[in-house]
Amino acid sequence: MIRATVLRFGATLALACALAGCAAPKSLPPTAAPDLSRDLEAKVTGDGMFAHLRALQTVADSNGGNRATGTPGYDASVDYVVKALKVKGFEVTTPEFQRLYTVSEGKPTLTVAGRSYSVDQASLLVQTPPGGLAGAPVRPSRSDGCAVADYPPALPDNAIAVVDDTGCSVVDKHNSAVAKGAVGLIVISAAQDRGSSANLFGPGYYNQLKVPVAVVGASGAAALARTNAPIRLVLDTENIQIKSRNVLAKTKTGTPDEVVMVGARLDSPPGSPGINSAGSGVAAVLETALQLGPLPPVTNAVRFAFWGGRDQWRHGLRLRNG
Repeated sequence: MIRATVLRFGATLALACALAGCAAPKSLPPTAAPDLSRDLEAKVTGDGMFAHLRALQTVADSNGGNRATGTPGYDASVDYVVKALKVKGFEVTTPEFQRLYTVSEGKPTLTVAGRSYSVDQASLLVQTPPGGLAGAPVRPSRSDGCAVADYPPALPDNAIAVVDDTGCSVVDKHNSAVAKGAVGLIVISAAQDRGSSANLFGPGYYNQLKVPVAVVGASGAAALARTNAPIRLVLDTENIQIKSRNVLAKTKTGTPDEVVMVGARLDSPPGSPGINSAGSGVAAVLETALQLGPLPPVTNAVRFAFWGGRDQWRHGLRLRNG
């Protein structure tokens, strides 16, 4: 199965490397070798790929059976790929990216009048204290809560602000509530199951939150609307930010204006050696890179990428795509 896939992949790669743009170039691009596809097909063997699979299994065995992003097993996987490419003569870069890693899923809940409702924990890096936050719900004069002036002059102790999801970002809502002394924020989103408002959550918004923030759907919102009594908010999902690395290497030949991109996910699912998912892809792409080499007779340059963070929100893949 892997062998057949790589044969098709090699032929496709060779064809893509040979294609030139439709517009007249300023100078003639390099000419691809006519037998590149056939030569590459012969060189990329099952034995070569399985050698990489065995190496990745050894990495996993040496690191508690785990090659997930943020673990020593992933770092060792990066080192293995980098070394193999450098030995072959590639110039290799390992750009860093940040990602979130979930340590504990928790069970975020809102309790109103003795009944609990599930909520989404928007404050990805901020939890409630053990046992949760207990306090009176406070509603601004404007339901969006985007401005400090929307709140009463003084809030009760342990106030939990309750706002809707319109008008501004969750960061603005949070800042206005915190400026008045709120210890938590609940954002009501009747369309919770279909996703929040388009501008509610910006990139990296969670880094700007200092107090627990939850998003609640229609049933929880209805319960909140019926009470002014103290409520309890539990946000106990634990996430941490970690840094990790991708691996990038590009041929020195071929026009850099038309780059063929080939990649594979390097990390494993958490707690797994990740040989089927996705060590097989790594083995195929890495062996193809090694057999193609850094100086192949190609029309277009070829970039090989091995990225991490795929199993939780694809952070490495986002970095690769810019």
